[in-house]
Amino acid sequence: MSNQTQIDICLCTFMRPELLRETLTSIEQQQLSPDINVKVFVVDNDANAGAETVINEFKMRGLIDITYDIEPEQNIALARNRSVRMGKGDYVAFIDDDEVASESWLTHLYDCLRRYEADGVFGPVVPIYPSNAPAWVVESGLIDRPSHKTGTTVVTGATNNTLVKRSLLDQYTGPFDREFGLTGGSDAALFRKAVKDGFKLIWCNEAIVSESVPDERMTFEFLKRRSYRGGQCYARIILAEATLIEKLMWFFKRLAYTTVAILLVPFAMILGTKYTMRAIRKLFLNLGQLSVLSGRYYYEYRR
Repeated sequence: MSNQTQIDICLCTFMRPELLRETLTSIEQQQLSPDINVKVFVVDNDANAGAETVINEFKMRGLIDITYDIEPEQNIALARNRSVRMGKGDYVAFIDDDEVASESWLTHLYDCLRRYEADGVFGPVVPIYPSNAPAWVVESGLIDRPSHKTGTTVVTGATNNTLVKRSLLDQYTGPFDREFGLTGGSDAALFRKAVKDGFKLIWCNEAIVSESVPDERMTFEFLKRRSYRGGQCYARIILAEATLIEKLMWFFKRLAYTTVAILLVPFAMILGTKYTMRAIRKLFLNLGQLSVLSGRYYYEYRR
């Protein structure tokens, strides 16, 4: 055991027991070399311990080493921080509680990180659409996540499909910022900061996890809110490190982009729903950025 490399898988969950069960099952099925030891740390952000029954099922099966804890304060950043503190492995992997990992997911992340001598590596999240998915949702690509060629250097990332060296996380207090705990974005803020501090982050396109798209995400209202929230988070991150001149340039650029997006919407409506939604997404991304000037944020994770 002493010669093994330990990877801690950190998984935060909130009131999604059935989806969590699928995620943990996919972790049980990981194809790993004998020199890798995996420990799973699940933090429930539900003070009522809604995931405990599912966790006990997997403890009884004994196929994975799993530890469970609760973060009672509603805050995704605090839940992530608690999960990181629970382990001591040299590497920390993250996956969401509504995702299913491919059997070689962790192996690809680990091999890629070592091959490119990186400090962190990210992989794609592939959406699985139900048979009743509206055509415009699929064709527009609005739900699709980023994808890059393996080995591509990236400037930020999310904790939905990630492996990082613990030494990176140890450099920062938290390491996730609780101020993003109800809006999201603490992961993007951390990894953007890490790149500025000289850490190397790359992409591994073979390390696939999938995510079933629920009906409530395939609506105009959801995509509008998600775009607005995404714009807010991005602006909060970049403005925190910007000079006065950069802030002024950002403001006038966003104002121009917002104006152009408003003018494009009527023309997009002539071309069809998918083009209309793409134009509206651009509009709300920019409106979200400008809205940070009000100091009022959209709290997607507040329940």
